[in-house]
Amino acid sequence: MIKFDSQYHLYDVTPLENLFIQQYMVKTPGDYVKVYIYCLNLCYYPYGESELTYDSIASALKLNTEDVQRALRYWMRLGVMSVECFEEKLDIQLHSAKEMLMRCDLADNLNLYKYADFNNALSEAFAPRILDTQDYLLYQDMINIFEVSEEYVVEAVKYAVKMAKSTDIPYKYVEKIIEAWKNDNINTVEALKTYLEKRDSTYKELCTILRYLGMNRAPTIPELNCYKKWTDEYKFTFDAIKEACNATISANSPTIKYLDSILTSLHEKKISSPEEITKTKAKSENYRTKVRKLMYYMGMQGAPSVASVQLYTKWENDYHYTEEDITIAASLVQNSRNPFEALDSLLESYFMRGIKNGEQMLMFVNKKKTHDEDIKALKSVIHDSPEITDTDRDFMHRWLDELEMPIEVVLSAAALALTANKPWLYINKIMLTWHSEGIKTLEQAQERMASVPADTGAQPAKKGKSYSFTNIDSHTYSQQEYENMFDNFSDYNKK
Repeated sequence: MIKFDSQYHLYDVTPLENLFIQQYMVKTPGDYVKVYIYCLNLCYYPYGESELTYDSIASALKLNTEDVQRALRYWMRLGVMSVECFEEKLDIQLHSAKEMLMRCDLADNLNLYKYADFNNALSEAFAPRILDTQDYLLYQDMINIFEVSEEYVVEAVKYAVKMAKSTDIPYKYVEKIIEAWKNDNINTVEALKTYLEKRDSTYKELCTILRYLGMNRAPTIPELNCYKKWTDEYKFTFDAIKEACNATISANSPTIKYLDSILTSLHEKKISSPEEITKTKAKSENYRTKVRKLMYYMGMQGAPSVASVQLYTKWENDYHYTEEDITIAASLVQNSRNPFEALDSLLESYFMRGIKNGEQMLMFVNKKKTHDEDIKALKSVIHDSPEITDTDRDFMHRWLDELEMPIEVVLSAAALALTANKPWLYINKIMLTWHSEGIKTLEQAQERMASVPADTGAQPAKKGKSYSFTNIDSHTYSQQEYENMFDNFSDYNKK
Protein backbone atom coordinates (compact mmCIF):
# COMPACT_ATOMS: atom_id res chain seq x y z
CA MET A 1 0.00 0.00 0.00
CA ILE A 2 1.19 3.49 -0.77
CA LYS A 3 -0.39 6.69 0.51
CA PHE A 4 0.34 10.23 1.69
CA ASP A 5 1.00 10.79 5.37
CA SER A 6 -1.75 12.33 7.52
CA GLN A 7 -0.28 15.85 7.34
CA TYR A 8 0.41 15.86 3.59
CA HIS A 9 -2.86 17.51 2.65
CA LEU A 10 -2.07 20.57 4.78
CA TYR A 11 0.81 21.44 2.47
CA ASP A 12 -0.76 20.37 -0.82
CA VAL A 13 -3.31 22.26 -2.97
CA THR A 14 -6.96 21.76 -3.92
CA PRO A 15 -7.49 22.65 -7.61
CA LEU A 16 -10.41 24.97 -8.34
CA GLU A 17 -11.62 25.46 -11.91
CA ASN A 18 -11.24 28.94 -13.31
CA LEU A 19 -14.64 28.53 -14.93
CA PHE A 20 -16.13 27.97 -11.46
CA ILE A 21 -14.52 31.17 -10.24
CA GLN A 22 -15.71 33.24 -13.20
CA GLN A 23 -19.21 31.80 -13.64
CA TYR A 24 -20.23 30.71 -10.15
CA MET A 25 -18.10 32.00 -7.28
CA VAL A 26 -18.33 35.72 -8.06
CA LYS A 27 -22.16 35.53 -8.07
CA THR A 28 -22.71 33.18 -5.12
CA PRO A 29 -23.06 34.00 -1.40
CA GLY A 30 -19.81 33.56 0.51
CA ASP A 31 -21.11 30.85 2.85
CA TYR A 32 -22.28 28.79 -0.15
CA VAL A 33 -18.82 29.08 -1.72
CA LYS A 34 -17.23 27.93 1.55
CA VAL A 35 -19.39 24.80 1.51
CA TYR A 36 -18.46 24.01 -2.12
CA ILE A 37 -14.70 24.47 -1.59
CA TYR A 38 -14.81 22.42 1.61
CA CYS A 39 -16.56 19.56 -0.21
CA LEU A 40 -14.05 19.86 -3.06
CA ASN A 41 -11.21 19.60 -0.55
CA LEU A 42 -12.77 16.44 0.93
CA CYS A 43 -12.90 14.88 -2.53
CA TYR A 44 -9.13 15.13 -2.80
CA TYR A 45 -8.40 14.46 0.86
CA PRO A 46 -11.34 12.55 2.37
CA TYR A 47 -11.97 11.99 6.06
CA GLY A 48 -11.31 8.29 5.70
CA GLU A 49 -13.52 6.42 8.13
CA SER A 50 -15.27 9.60 9.39
CA GLU A 51 -18.89 10.09 8.42
CA LEU A 52 -19.91 13.14 6.45
CA THR A 53 -23.12 14.82 7.68
CA TYR A 54 -24.76 18.22 7.56
CA ASP A 55 -23.70 18.79 11.16
CA SER A 56 -20.07 17.82 10.55
CA ILE A 57 -19.80 20.29 7.65
CA ALA A 58 -21.52 23.01 9.72
CA SER A 59 -19.16 22.39 12.65
CA ALA A 60 -16.06 22.51 10.45
CA LEU A 61 -17.11 25.76 8.75
CA LYS A 62 -18.68 27.40 11.83
CA LEU A 63 -22.06 27.66 10.08
CA ASN A 64 -25.63 26.75 10.96
CA THR A 65 -26.83 23.35 9.77
CA GLU A 66 -29.67 25.08 7.90
CA ASP A 67 -27.14 27.22 5.97
CA VAL A 68 -25.25 24.09 4.92
CA GLN A 69 -28.47 22.47 3.71
CA ARG A 70 -29.38 25.57 1.71
CA ALA A 71 -25.91 25.73 0.16
CA LEU A 72 -25.92 22.07 -0.94
CA ARG A 73 -29.43 22.44 -2.35
CA TYR A 74 -28.25 25.53 -4.26
CA TRP A 75 -25.30 23.72 -5.86
CA MET A 76 -27.54 20.77 -6.72
CA ARG A 77 -29.91 23.04 -8.59
CA LEU A 78 -27.00 24.51 -10.54
CA GLY A 79 -26.00 20.96 -11.51
CA VAL A 80 -22.41 21.10 -10.21
CA MET A 81 -23.14 18.78 -7.29
CA SER A 82 -25.24 15.71 -6.47
CA VAL A 83 -26.24 15.06 -2.86
CA GLU A 84 -27.98 12.05 -1.36
CA CYS A 85 -28.73 11.57 2.31
CA PHE A 86 -29.02 8.13 3.95
CA GLU A 87 -29.91 8.23 7.65
CA GLU A 88 -28.18 11.59 8.04
CA LYS A 89 -25.05 10.32 6.21
CA LEU A 90 -24.26 12.33 3.08
CA ASP A 91 -23.12 10.97 -0.27
CA ILE A 92 -21.84 13.93 -2.30
CA GLN A 93 -20.54 13.96 -5.87
CA LEU A 94 -19.06 17.06 -7.51
CA HIS A 95 -19.35 17.56 -11.28
CA SER A 96 -17.14 19.54 -13.58
CA ALA A 97 -18.40 23.09 -13.97
CA LYS A 98 -17.09 23.14 -17.55
CA GLU A 99 -18.89 19.92 -18.44
CA MET A 100 -22.17 21.11 -16.89
CA LEU A 101 -22.10 24.32 -18.92
CA MET A 102 -21.35 22.42 -22.13
CA ARG A 103 -24.15 19.90 -21.49
CA CYS A 104 -26.73 22.55 -20.70
CA ASP A 105 -29.56 22.26 -23.29
CA LEU A 106 -33.08 23.59 -23.79
CA ALA A 107 -34.62 21.01 -21.47
CA ASP A 108 -32.28 22.06 -18.67
CA ASN A 109 -33.15 25.67 -19.24
CA LEU A 110 -36.85 24.92 -19.18
CA ASN A 111 -36.42 23.06 -15.92
CA LEU A 112 -34.28 25.80 -14.45
CA TYR A 113 -36.76 28.51 -15.37
CA LYS A 114 -39.98 26.85 -14.41
CA TYR A 115 -40.68 29.97 -12.28
CA ALA A 116 -41.05 32.10 -15.40
CA ASP A 117 -43.56 34.61 -13.97
CA PHE A 118 -41.65 34.81 -10.70
CA ASN A 119 -38.38 35.46 -12.54
CA ASN A 120 -39.98 38.20 -14.64
CA ALA A 121 -41.37 39.85 -11.50
CA LEU A 122 -37.92 39.69 -9.87
CA SER A 123 -36.35 41.26 -12.96
CA GLU A 124 -38.79 44.18 -12.78
CA ALA A 125 -38.20 44.61 -9.02
CA PHE A 126 -34.42 44.72 -9.50
CA ALA A 127 -34.44 46.82 -12.70
CA PRO A 128 -32.14 48.12 -14.06
CA ARG A 129 -29.91 45.49 -12.41
CA ILE A 130 -29.51 42.35 -14.59
CA LEU A 131 -30.04 39.08 -12.71
CA ASP A 132 -28.34 35.82 -13.60
CA THR A 133 -29.19 32.18 -12.97
CA GLN A 134 -27.68 32.12 -9.50
CA ASP A 135 -29.76 35.15 -8.44
CA TYR A 136 -32.97 33.51 -9.56
CA LEU A 137 -32.15 30.28 -7.75
CA LEU A 138 -31.39 32.09 -4.49
CA TYR A 139 -34.74 33.86 -4.44
CA GLN A 140 -36.59 30.74 -5.59
CA ASP A 141 -35.15 28.94 -2.55
CA MET A 142 -36.80 31.51 -0.27
CA ILE A 143 -40.23 30.32 -1.41
CA ASN A 144 -39.61 26.86 0.03
CA ILE A 145 -37.47 27.93 2.98
CA PHE A 146 -40.03 30.37 4.42
CA GLU A 147 -43.11 28.63 3.00
CA VAL A 148 -44.42 31.78 1.36
CA SER A 149 -45.78 32.58 -2.08
CA GLU A 150 -43.85 33.94 -5.05
CA GLU A 151 -45.63 37.29 -4.72
CA TYR A 152 -44.59 37.48 -1.06
CA VAL A 153 -40.89 37.21 -2.00
CA VAL A 154 -41.30 39.79 -4.77
CA GLU A 155 -42.91 42.24 -2.29
CA ALA A 156 -39.99 41.65 0.07
CA VAL A 157 -37.54 42.47 -2.71
CA LYS A 158 -39.42 45.68 -3.60
CA TYR A 159 -39.43 46.73 0.04
CA ALA A 160 -35.69 45.98 0.42
CA VAL A 161 -34.84 47.99 -2.72
CA LYS A 162 -36.93 50.88 -1.42
CA MET A 163 -35.33 50.83 2.03
CA ALA A 164 -31.77 50.50 0.70
CA LYS A 165 -32.43 52.96 -2.14
CA SER A 166 -30.40 50.64 -4.35
CA THR A 167 -30.88 47.47 -6.37
CA ASP A 168 -27.41 46.23 -5.44
CA ILE A 169 -28.57 44.41 -2.31
CA PRO A 170 -27.43 40.96 -1.10
CA TYR A 171 -29.97 38.21 -0.86
CA LYS A 172 -29.23 37.97 2.92
CA TYR A 173 -30.73 41.45 3.35
CA VAL A 174 -34.01 40.29 1.82
CA GLU A 175 -33.85 37.08 3.84
CA LYS A 176 -33.60 39.01 7.13
CA ILE A 177 -36.58 41.15 6.15
CA ILE A 178 -38.72 38.07 5.49
CA GLU A 179 -37.56 36.50 8.78
CA ALA A 180 -38.65 39.63 10.68
CA TRP A 181 -42.07 39.60 9.00
CA LYS A 182 -42.55 35.92 9.74
CA ASN A 183 -41.65 36.54 13.38
CA ASP A 184 -44.43 39.16 13.46
CA ASN A 185 -46.86 36.55 12.10
CA ILE A 186 -47.15 38.31 8.74
CA ASN A 187 -47.60 35.19 6.64
CA THR A 188 -49.82 36.18 3.70
CA VAL A 189 -49.55 38.72 0.93
CA GLU A 190 -52.75 40.45 2.13
CA ALA A 191 -51.38 40.84 5.66
CA LEU A 192 -48.07 42.02 4.23
CA LYS A 193 -49.67 44.71 2.06
CA THR A 194 -51.70 46.01 5.01
CA TYR A 195 -48.53 46.12 7.09
CA LEU A 196 -46.55 47.89 4.36
CA GLU A 197 -49.25 50.51 3.83
CA LYS A 198 -49.16 51.33 7.52
CA ARG A 199 -45.37 51.17 7.47
CA ASP A 200 -45.23 53.66 4.60
CA SER A 201 -47.46 56.05 6.52
CA THR A 202 -45.33 55.61 9.63
CA TYR A 203 -42.17 56.18 7.61
CA LYS A 204 -43.43 59.43 6.12
CA GLU A 205 -44.68 60.72 9.48
CA LEU A 206 -41.42 59.89 11.23
CA CYS A 207 -39.44 61.62 8.48
CA THR A 208 -41.51 64.72 9.21
CA ILE A 209 -40.81 64.40 12.95
CA LEU A 210 -37.08 64.03 12.31
CA ARG A 211 -37.08 67.18 10.17
CA TYR A 212 -39.02 68.91 12.95
CA LEU A 213 -36.20 67.97 15.32
CA GLY A 214 -33.59 69.28 12.89
CA MET A 215 -32.49 65.91 11.46
CA ASN A 216 -32.82 65.75 7.68
CA ARG A 217 -32.22 62.02 7.19
CA ALA A 218 -34.03 58.72 6.83
CA PRO A 219 -35.25 57.06 10.05
CA THR A 220 -33.49 54.00 11.39
CA ILE A 221 -35.19 50.71 12.23
CA PRO A 222 -35.05 51.35 16.03
CA GLU A 223 -36.59 54.79 15.45
CA LEU A 224 -39.38 53.26 13.38
CA ASN A 225 -40.03 50.75 16.17
CA CYS A 226 -40.10 53.60 18.68
CA TYR A 227 -42.63 55.50 16.56
CA LYS A 228 -44.70 52.34 16.30
CA LYS A 229 -44.76 52.16 20.10
CA TRP A 230 -46.04 55.74 20.32
CA THR A 231 -48.86 55.15 17.87
CA ASP A 232 -49.84 51.54 18.53
CA GLU A 233 -49.17 51.16 22.26
CA TYR A 234 -49.45 54.72 23.59
CA LYS A 235 -52.19 55.67 21.09
CA PHE A 236 -50.70 59.06 20.21
CA THR A 237 -51.76 60.65 16.94
CA PHE A 238 -49.28 62.27 14.57
CA ASP A 239 -50.52 65.74 15.63
CA ALA A 240 -50.03 64.84 19.30
CA ILE A 241 -46.46 63.65 18.66
CA LYS A 242 -45.70 66.79 16.67
CA GLU A 243 -47.03 68.91 19.54
CA ALA A 244 -44.84 67.00 22.00
CA CYS A 245 -41.83 67.92 19.86
CA ASN A 246 -42.21 71.49 21.07
CA ALA A 247 -41.09 70.34 24.51
CA THR A 248 -37.70 69.36 23.05
CA ILE A 249 -36.87 72.90 22.01
CA SER A 250 -35.11 73.51 25.32
CA ALA A 251 -32.71 70.62 24.67
CA ASN A 252 -29.35 71.42 23.08
CA SER A 253 -29.52 68.39 20.77
CA PRO A 254 -33.04 66.97 20.63
CA THR A 255 -33.21 63.27 19.83
CA ILE A 256 -35.83 60.58 19.34
CA LYS A 257 -34.76 59.15 22.70
CA TYR A 258 -35.47 62.48 24.42
CA LEU A 259 -38.82 62.74 22.66
CA ASP A 260 -39.58 59.18 23.73
CA SER A 261 -39.00 60.11 27.38
CA ILE A 262 -41.45 63.02 27.03
CA LEU A 263 -44.13 60.90 25.37
CA THR A 264 -43.65 58.11 27.91
CA SER A 265 -44.15 60.63 30.73
CA LEU A 266 -47.29 61.99 29.06
CA HIS A 267 -48.61 58.46 28.57
CA GLU A 268 -48.08 57.67 32.26
CA LYS A 269 -50.05 60.82 33.13
CA LYS A 270 -52.81 59.72 30.72
CA ILE A 271 -52.29 62.80 28.54
CA SER A 272 -52.74 62.00 24.86
CA SER A 273 -54.56 64.71 22.88
CA PRO A 274 -52.73 67.66 21.28
CA GLU A 275 -54.81 70.08 23.36
CA GLU A 276 -53.83 68.38 26.62
CA ILE A 277 -50.19 68.30 25.57
CA THR A 278 -50.33 72.03 24.76
CA LYS A 279 -51.69 72.81 28.23
CA THR A 280 -49.10 70.58 29.86
CA LYS A 281 -46.34 72.26 27.87
CA ALA A 282 -47.55 75.72 28.89
CA LYS A 283 -47.65 74.62 32.51
CA SER A 284 -44.17 73.15 32.21
CA GLU A 285 -42.84 76.39 30.74
CA ASN A 286 -44.45 78.23 33.65
CA TYR A 287 -42.60 75.96 36.07
CA ARG A 288 -39.33 76.53 34.23
CA THR A 289 -39.83 80.29 34.57
CA LYS A 290 -40.47 79.93 38.29
CA VAL A 291 -37.43 77.70 38.74
CA ARG A 292 -35.29 80.19 36.82
CA LYS A 293 -36.43 83.01 39.14
CA LEU A 294 -35.79 80.87 42.23
CA MET A 295 -32.31 79.96 41.01
CA TYR A 296 -31.51 83.64 40.54
CA TYR A 297 -32.79 84.37 44.05
CA MET A 298 -30.59 81.60 45.49
CA GLY A 299 -27.52 82.73 43.52
CA MET A 300 -27.46 79.68 41.24
CA GLN A 301 -26.28 79.84 37.63
CA GLY A 302 -27.23 77.83 34.57
CA ALA A 303 -30.51 76.73 33.01
CA PRO A 304 -33.21 74.86 34.97
CA SER A 305 -32.71 71.11 34.78
CA VAL A 306 -35.45 68.54 34.36
CA ALA A 307 -34.83 67.39 37.95
CA SER A 308 -35.21 70.91 39.37
CA VAL A 309 -38.47 71.42 37.47
CA GLN A 310 -39.77 68.10 38.79
CA LEU A 311 -38.90 69.12 42.36
CA TYR A 312 -40.67 72.45 41.93
CA THR A 313 -43.70 70.67 40.52
CA LYS A 314 -43.77 68.43 43.59
CA TRP A 315 -43.61 71.39 45.97
CA GLU A 316 -46.60 73.03 44.34
CA ASN A 317 -48.73 70.00 43.42
CA ASP A 318 -47.95 67.60 46.27
CA TYR A 319 -47.08 69.95 49.14
CA HIS A 320 -49.45 72.73 47.95
CA TYR A 321 -46.93 75.51 48.57
CA THR A 322 -47.21 78.71 46.56
CA GLU A 323 -44.37 80.49 44.79
CA GLU A 324 -44.17 82.93 47.73
CA ASP A 325 -44.02 80.07 50.25
CA ILE A 326 -41.19 78.41 48.34
CA THR A 327 -39.25 81.67 48.13
CA ILE A 328 -39.58 82.18 51.91
CA ALA A 329 -38.33 78.66 52.52
CA ALA A 330 -35.41 79.33 50.16
CA SER A 331 -34.40 82.30 52.32
CA LEU A 332 -34.15 79.93 55.28
CA VAL A 333 -31.81 77.46 53.55
CA GLN A 334 -28.35 77.55 55.06
CA ASN A 335 -25.17 77.27 52.99
CA SER A 336 -25.29 74.06 50.98
CA ARG A 337 -23.48 72.52 48.02
CA ASN A 338 -26.85 71.46 46.61
CA PRO A 339 -29.29 74.28 47.39
CA PHE A 340 -32.23 72.64 45.61
CA GLU A 341 -31.79 69.39 47.50
CA ALA A 342 -31.47 71.29 50.79
CA LEU A 343 -34.63 73.27 49.95
CA ASP A 344 -36.43 70.04 49.08
CA SER A 345 -35.48 68.52 52.46
CA LEU A 346 -36.59 71.68 54.28
CA LEU A 347 -39.96 71.84 52.52
CA GLU A 348 -40.51 68.14 53.13
CA SER A 349 -39.86 68.64 56.87
CA TYR A 350 -42.29 71.57 56.96
CA PHE A 351 -44.92 69.55 55.12
CA MET A 352 -44.51 66.62 57.54
CA ARG A 353 -44.88 69.04 60.49
CA GLY A 354 -48.13 70.37 59.06
CA ILE A 355 -46.72 73.81 58.26
CA LYS A 356 -48.92 75.06 55.45
CA ASN A 357 -47.50 78.39 54.26
CA GLY A 358 -44.59 80.81 54.44
CA GLU A 359 -46.02 82.70 57.41
CA GLN A 360 -46.12 79.52 59.48
CA MET A 361 -42.57 78.72 58.32
CA LEU A 362 -41.33 82.05 59.71
CA MET A 363 -43.26 81.56 62.94
CA PHE A 364 -41.76 78.09 63.33
CA VAL A 365 -38.22 79.41 62.75
CA ASN A 366 -38.72 82.32 65.14
CA LYS A 367 -40.09 79.96 67.76
CA LYS A 368 -37.06 77.73 67.33
CA LYS A 369 -34.81 80.74 67.97
CA THR A 370 -36.65 81.68 71.20
CA HIS A 371 -34.05 80.02 73.39
CA ASP A 372 -30.95 81.01 71.41
CA GLU A 373 -29.71 83.33 74.20
CA ASP A 374 -30.13 80.53 76.75
CA ILE A 375 -28.20 78.20 74.42
CA LYS A 376 -25.36 80.73 74.22
CA ALA A 377 -25.24 80.89 78.02
CA LEU A 378 -25.10 77.10 78.26
CA LYS A 379 -22.39 76.86 75.61
CA SER A 380 -20.25 79.34 77.54
CA VAL A 381 -20.56 77.12 80.62
CA ILE A 382 -19.47 73.92 78.88
CA HIS A 383 -17.03 75.75 76.55
CA ASP A 384 -18.83 74.51 73.43
CA SER A 385 -18.68 75.98 69.91
CA PRO A 386 -20.72 79.21 69.69
CA GLU A 387 -22.48 78.05 66.50
CA ILE A 388 -26.10 77.12 67.26
CA THR A 389 -27.54 74.07 65.51
CA ASP A 390 -31.07 72.71 65.22
CA THR A 391 -30.05 69.86 67.53
CA ASP A 392 -29.08 72.41 70.21
CA ARG A 393 -32.46 74.09 69.80
CA ASP A 394 -34.28 70.75 70.04
CA PHE A 395 -32.52 69.93 73.35
CA MET A 396 -33.26 73.34 74.84
CA HIS A 397 -36.88 73.21 73.68
CA ARG A 398 -37.29 69.82 75.36
CA TRP A 399 -35.78 70.94 78.68
CA LEU A 400 -37.42 74.36 78.97
CA ASP A 401 -40.78 73.82 77.25
CA GLU A 402 -41.57 70.12 77.56
CA LEU A 403 -39.91 69.32 80.91
CA GLU A 404 -40.59 72.88 82.15
CA MET A 405 -37.17 73.25 83.75
CA PRO A 406 -35.97 76.77 84.60
CA ILE A 407 -32.84 77.88 82.77
CA GLU A 408 -31.01 78.15 86.12
CA VAL A 409 -31.57 74.44 86.70
CA VAL A 410 -30.30 73.63 83.18
CA LEU A 411 -27.17 75.74 83.73
CA SER A 412 -26.50 74.04 87.06
CA ALA A 413 -26.66 70.68 85.30
CA ALA A 414 -24.34 72.07 82.62
CA ALA A 415 -21.76 72.80 85.33
CA LEU A 416 -21.68 69.07 86.06
CA ALA A 417 -20.99 68.31 82.37
CA LEU A 418 -17.72 70.19 82.00
CA THR A 419 -15.67 67.01 81.72
CA ALA A 420 -18.33 64.84 80.07
CA ASN A 421 -17.46 63.21 76.74
CA LYS A 422 -20.80 64.29 75.24
CA PRO A 423 -22.02 67.19 77.38
CA TRP A 424 -25.39 67.71 75.67
CA LEU A 425 -26.38 64.08 76.11
CA TYR A 426 -25.03 64.18 79.66
CA ILE A 427 -27.15 67.23 80.51
CA ASN A 428 -30.16 65.62 78.88
CA LYS A 429 -29.81 62.54 81.11
CA ILE A 430 -29.59 64.72 84.21
CA MET A 431 -32.67 66.66 83.10
CA LEU A 432 -34.67 63.46 82.58
CA THR A 433 -33.53 62.10 85.95
CA TRP A 434 -34.40 65.30 87.82
CA HIS A 435 -37.72 65.57 86.04
CA SER A 436 -38.64 62.03 87.10
CA GLU A 437 -37.72 62.96 90.71
CA GLY A 438 -39.91 66.07 90.63
CA ILE A 439 -37.04 68.58 90.77
CA LYS A 440 -38.26 71.90 89.36
CA THR A 441 -36.27 74.64 91.15
CA LEU A 442 -32.64 75.60 91.51
CA GLU A 443 -32.79 74.95 95.29
CA GLN A 444 -34.05 71.41 94.69
CA ALA A 445 -31.32 70.82 92.14
CA GLN A 446 -28.64 72.06 94.52
CA GLU A 447 -29.96 69.82 97.33
CA ARG A 448 -29.92 66.88 94.93
CA MET A 449 -26.33 67.58 93.95
CA ALA A 450 -25.28 68.02 97.59
CA SER A 451 -26.88 64.73 98.65
CA VAL A 452 -25.02 62.72 96.05
CA PRO A 453 -21.80 64.66 95.37
CA ALA A 454 -20.05 61.79 93.57
CA ASP A 455 -23.04 60.64 91.52
CA THR A 456 -23.65 63.38 89.01
CA GLY A 457 -25.16 61.21 86.37
CA ALA A 458 -24.25 58.35 84.21
CA GLN A 459 -21.52 59.26 81.79
CA PRO A 460 -17.80 58.86 82.43
CA ALA A 461 -15.50 61.85 82.26
CA LYS A 462 -13.55 62.70 79.17
CA LYS A 463 -10.60 60.41 78.67
CA GLY A 464 -7.11 61.86 78.51
CA LYS A 465 -3.61 60.95 79.48
CA SER A 466 -3.37 59.89 83.13
CA TYR A 467 -0.48 58.91 85.34
CA SER A 468 -0.46 56.86 88.54
CA PHE A 469 1.17 59.58 90.57
CA THR A 470 -1.63 62.04 89.76
CA ASN A 471 -4.43 59.63 90.58
CA ILE A 472 -4.98 61.07 94.10
CA ASP A 473 -8.35 62.03 95.54
CA SER A 474 -8.74 65.65 96.61
CA HIS A 475 -9.29 66.18 100.36
CA THR A 476 -9.71 69.15 102.68
CA TYR A 477 -7.72 68.78 105.93
CA SER A 478 -8.57 70.21 109.35
CA GLN A 479 -5.97 72.07 111.40
CA GLN A 480 -5.51 69.07 113.70
CA GLU A 481 -5.01 66.70 110.74
CA TYR A 482 -2.55 69.09 109.23
CA GLU A 483 -0.49 69.24 112.49
CA ASN A 484 -0.47 65.45 112.80
CA MET A 485 1.32 65.20 109.46
CA PHE A 486 4.59 66.21 111.21
CA ASP A 487 6.59 64.26 113.90
CA ASN A 488 6.58 65.64 117.45
CA PHE A 489 10.21 66.23 118.57
CA SER A 490 9.44 68.12 121.85
CA ASP A 491 10.54 65.29 124.16
CA TYR A 492 13.58 64.28 122.11
CA ASN A 493 16.15 65.89 124.56
CA LYS A 494 14.53 64.20 127.56
CA LYS A 495 15.59 60.79 126.41
